[in-house]
Amino acid sequence: MRGCLLFWVLFTFSTRLLAQPDYDAVRRHFEGTAVGYYWGLSMEDNLAVEYGPPVYRNTARHFEQCLRLLAQLDTATLSPEERVGYAQMQFECELNAERSQLFLRWARARYQLQPGGIYGQPEAKAWYRHIVKSYTGTHLSPEQVLEKALAWATAADSARQALKMPPGQLPELRNQAAVRAQLQQYHHQAKQHLHHYFPTLPQLDTLYMQVNTDSNWYNVPAFYWHQTLFYQDPEVIEVDGRLLAGLYLHEGIPGHHYQQQWRNQLSLPNNWDYLAISSFEEGWATYAESLMMGDSLGVYTNPATRYGYWHYRLMMAVRMVMDVRINYLGASKAEALDYWLGYFPTEEAEGKRIVKRVMDWPGQVHSYLIGEAMIQRLLAEQHKLPGFSWQHFHGHLLNHPYLPAEAWPYLFPAEKE
Repeated sequence: MRGCLLFWVLFTFSTRLLAQPDYDAVRRHFEGTAVGYYWGLSMEDNLAVEYGPPVYRNTARHFEQCLRLLAQLDTATLSPEERVGYAQMQFECELNAERSQLFLRWARARYQLQPGGIYGQPEAKAWYRHIVKSYTGTHLSPEQVLEKALAWATAADSARQALKMPPGQLPELRNQAAVRAQLQQYHHQAKQHLHHYFPTLPQLDTLYMQVNTDSNWYNVPAFYWHQTLFYQDPEVIEVDGRLLAGLYLHEGIPGHHYQQQWRNQLSLPNNWDYLAISSFEEGWATYAESLMMGDSLGVYTNPATRYGYWHYRLMMAVRMVMDVRINYLGASKAEALDYWLGYFPTEEAEGKRIVKRVMDWPGQVHSYLIGEAMIQRLLAEQHKLPGFSWQHFHGHLLNHPYLPAEAWPYLFPAEKE
């Protein structure tokens, strides 16, 4: 009798817990798994099936259960910080449940990778829609991304042509020493003005600058890794000096170096490294190289650097178009390259590197301008409010590096009321 009574008490308690979960219980459920998927440089590695159907089935159930628990929460009772977490969990659980189902179908059907990029894979369009969602942190469709990219390309090309940049504004960068010296000059200028717009770090570690010797990274103009800005050797890959100011801001200060240094001081969720954060990683760095920030930090100081900004922004928009057309619409490499050459007729080698990049790493190029646009929209809203502070705006974003873009507006609840 006592055993039956105990069973009934436990059953009733657990039923009520599941029927009326509180926020902390749902959060524990969400963070109770380290299962996630990091999208790397290789499309083949990303789609390689490492686990069997039972693992994918269980992870799908886990995140579907998380969605059911979230649906039972009364969002009106949540604090502002909990509302941010709710938006994050809603997006991430949906994303991971979808991804687990895609992998489950792949594993059950014993699909094999096909040559020719993601467009030739089984369920190619479903995979691409999912990857776009993951990299942008939004529910934008490939069609919507393409529409935005075409508009951004037109605007950037018009701005670039309007400058009619005179030649000879920057010295030719024919060797590693010349590139490094120019980057160091931009570094000095940015550090002088940083405190006017960004919160001060207790310690800003040295930014090292080093030439890239890894051919796997030749398809990007520069990259940041472990306190180091890697740039391309002009004797291997031509370096356009007009672009160097924007590249510094993106990879250095206030871009990835400052972003990484800030993140190092935070206590992050256990599973943050598995989350859809590319739109913040690259969106922030693209925002850092924006014309407004470059001018404010004293880095865009002449027509050549401003021309370089619009030139590279055009490149970012054009490669988004190429990505959608190759990976979602089935355009050939030659067709994509022809589109590139319509804007950059003297930069065929770079166009070929972009084609390779978007085929190897589909969807990743969308995180830059999509993420930046979300930050710029938030800034425009916040800047109108009394008491606006640049330092608070930037610091509040930097304190939440693990959020998908769709959760960012909830960091500023006044805009949601």
